[in-house]
Amino acid sequence: MKFLLKHFQSTRTAKQANQIKSGDSFQSKKIALLGLLTAVQTMGASIAIAAPVQLTLDQTFVGKYGYKVTGATRRTQSNTVNACSVLSPTTSNTASLSLPTGTTVVKAFLYWTGSTNLQANSDWNVTFEGQSISAPVNRRYYLNYASDTTEGYFNGRVDVTSIVQNKGSGTYSFSDLTVNTGTPHCSVKTVLAGWELIVIYQDNSLPNTAVNLYDGFVDGQNTSFNFTLDKLAVTNNPIASMTTTIWEGDSDLSNNEALRYDGGLGVSTLANGPFDSNSTALGNNNTYGFDADTYNVSTLTQAGVTQVTGTVQTGQDYVFLNNVIIAATTQVADLKIEKTVDNATPSVGQTITFTVNVTNEGPDTTNNVTVKDLLPTEISHISNTGGGSYNPTTGIWNVGTLTNGQSKSLQITAQVNNTGNITNIAEVTGSSLRDPDSQINNNISTEDDQASVTVTATNTTSISGTLYQDTNNNDTLNLGETTLPANITVKLLDSTGTTILKTTTTNASGQYTFTGVANGTYKIQVDTTDTDIPTSLTLGTSNNLAVTVSGSPITGQNFGFDLTATAVAYKSAKLTNDADSSGSLTPGDTVTWSVTYINTSTVDIPNFQVTDALSSGVTIAGTPTVIATGVGQLTPSINNGFNGSTTTSLFTSPVLLKAGGILKVDIPTLLNAGTANTIQSNQAKGIGTNLPAAGIFTDNIDNTTINLPVGVTVSLGSINQTQTSNIDPTTINVATAPVVSGYKSVKLTNDADISTTVTPGDGLTWTVTYTNTGTVDIPNFQVTDALPSGMTIAGTATITALGVGQTTPTYNSSYNGTGNNTLFNSGVTLKAGGTIAINIPVTVNTGSTGTKANQATATGSNLPASGIKTDNIDNTTIGLPGGITVAPGSLSQTQTATIDATSVIVNTPVTGLALGFKS
Repeated sequence: MKFLLKHFQSTRTAKQANQIKSGDSFQSKKIALLGLLTAVQTMGASIAIAAPVQLTLDQTFVGKYGYKVTGATRRTQSNTVNACSVLSPTTSNTASLSLPTGTTVVKAFLYWTGSTNLQANSDWNVTFEGQSISAPVNRRYYLNYASDTTEGYFNGRVDVTSIVQNKGSGTYSFSDLTVNTGTPHCSVKTVLAGWELIVIYQDNSLPNTAVNLYDGFVDGQNTSFNFTLDKLAVTNNPIASMTTTIWEGDSDLSNNEALRYDGGLGVSTLANGPFDSNSTALGNNNTYGFDADTYNVSTLTQAGVTQVTGTVQTGQDYVFLNNVIIAATTQVADLKIEKTVDNATPSVGQTITFTVNVTNEGPDTTNNVTVKDLLPTEISHISNTGGGSYNPTTGIWNVGTLTNGQSKSLQITAQVNNTGNITNIAEVTGSSLRDPDSQINNNISTEDDQASVTVTATNTTSISGTLYQDTNNNDTLNLGETTLPANITVKLLDSTGTTILKTTTTNASGQYTFTGVANGTYKIQVDTTDTDIPTSLTLGTSNNLAVTVSGSPITGQNFGFDLTATAVAYKSAKLTNDADSSGSLTPGDTVTWSVTYINTSTVDIPNFQVTDALSSGVTIAGTPTVIATGVGQLTPSINNGFNGSTTTSLFTSPVLLKAGGILKVDIPTLLNAGTANTIQSNQAKGIGTNLPAAGIFTDNIDNTTINLPVGVTVSLGSINQTQTSNIDPTTINVATAPVVSGYKSVKLTNDADISTTVTPGDGLTWTVTYTNTGTVDIPNFQVTDALPSGMTIAGTATITALGVGQTTPTYNSSYNGTGNNTLFNSGVTLKAGGTIAINIPVTVNTGSTGTKANQATATGSNLPASGIKTDNIDNTTIGLPGGITVAPGSLSQTQTATIDATSVIVNTPVTGLALGFKS
């Protein structure tokens, strides 16, 4: 069945004017005929569009594009010679196509037009380049003149892109077109026969150009047709062209015919009429009934204009308009859409967030950008954030301006309401510039200005598990293991483990279940403070169990509890090497820390390990040693890499601390330089499978601590600790080593026999001086001085003191130097910077001879136990500390680099010497 829409035009060409009856009303007849639809039975014929088809936009190209037009008429003579002369159908005629080097053919269309005396005789099958070509049903156009069905015209179009892509430039052939050359076409000179090839190509050397191809098949007399190329931003120095294809133009009928162009500089009428059977696009002035004319309208186009318009004005001549091409250089903006979702497998009721990102990949700035992102009905809008405004009802996102390279994002938060695959689509729907590789708002998913994301929504599910007593400590629920009681709280948290989402409790079989759980990642925790957990049990598995839900129920999320073990730990410290013999803790000394752990429970502690992070003021001074006691207790292997800083584990690997077992580790350390006047604190930590997660810390002890468990011993001389009811770290106070020096000189103060040498009966004064040149005071300072044999105290010693705050000691009046040797009644504090000098008068006893040596000794709280002895000096000694003076005439000493006694030689007196006097 073929449907024919009969069409009538107001006037005919001059040679056919007699077909319009005098007095006919054109308007009324046109309305009547356009409303007449006649059904005609045509067996075996293809259905064509039997009516004028107005030219509409058929193809748009934006980017580095250009176009070429070629073709040929199949008429061989003009109207004035033989209007009915046409090539035989089997005779080929040709046309050449010349494409620029390096171009890529992106689209090619073959058009042909002919006259027919019956619609059924329209020829839709031709031969092009030796290939049979058939016009698709939706591109078979037919119309007839007025009400005369014997005067018909047909137009076919086929996409021949692949043929032209394969051949490129060259000569193209066409044949097998059958047209009517008899009545009525011949007599009225309207025989049509010809073909046209339009090629769109891409050439990267070209500027960005917008190309519109308008397509249809419409007849016309005294009618205007407008064609607009819009959404432009025409470049500076515009390049623009316009091509029209018109059939049945007569060079001798040109009344009221015109081709006009408005490129922003006003309407211009183009020369070389498109109705005269001369085809400028083909370079042929005799194309007989076929006009393909191309016009360079660059100089008629204004830079920056947003649209250009071509107008075809028909006149008296009856013509057929087939296609129009308009092209102009323009700014472009390549807009790209990207779309993501934060959860592609949500559950019903869950909230998800879509992110849509639009990017201008250039090269030019575009304005008034809009994107449509309308949520599917299965999802409901909650909120949105991002640049520009978004209307959830229409789905329109007003993006605004995008410069070259700029991106803007929109986040849409929504709730999932239904199950299944749900697709959300976003597409650019508005832009002030054309896109070089996409057409906005055309719903073509393969273009980069459209993107989609699909979520698969499911119903919620469950997570379950069991709390059990892990009798064999293998972290697995085994057959026969006891489960925990009811009412123990279990918590479901978010993936970070910070926010509680749900809570539940165990049943009588120790089982828990969370229901209504959406897809996602979670953490599960047992409330270990719950009083329903037996006190004899401690959680042995991780209490931050990670689980991922993806639609199916999750089971077997079990928590194992171990029998609770109890352990106690102690730590003592002892000075084991007094490097400076000061009797106090000073830098350079060695301190040994003793760490003791005892398992006081009836169950073993698997995976037991002790860590000890030493304080910064001490350095490991040797390999720790370990002693194990207790039934069946094995001795761990000491970690030779232990350094107390980067490596703190004392054992090479964890061990089993048996019930009743004891492990004692001694750790030798050196007090670092710079630790004087500091407190060094230390505490070890023991961890094990069934111990509290925080571990067991050592408590400070010394050898005065009472009520220690059996088997815990403390070395005598351990450093005293301040002990409380708490678990306290073990501390030591590091002192500053004192700097004390002593000196002793001797002077002959009573030369009884005037011999100028020391002899019995003479009087000597020993001067003892001690000075503290350090920075710390010395409490309980005392000086002892045992006089050499042959000398007797000869009066009261005198004491003087120098220095800020230095007090003068009280002389021991009982001092005799032969048994009672302490010079002070009681110890005093020798202040930092203080000096104490003692002058001891003695008499050389009768009979005493030879060398008599003497050294005083000073003791104090933080002085070496052996004391500080005096060094010999005389009034020639140099380099003495400030405050040390030597009386002139002091007896000379032999001084060395060592600390030497002060000596005096007692001479034998001269006897029997007679004095004679001469008279």
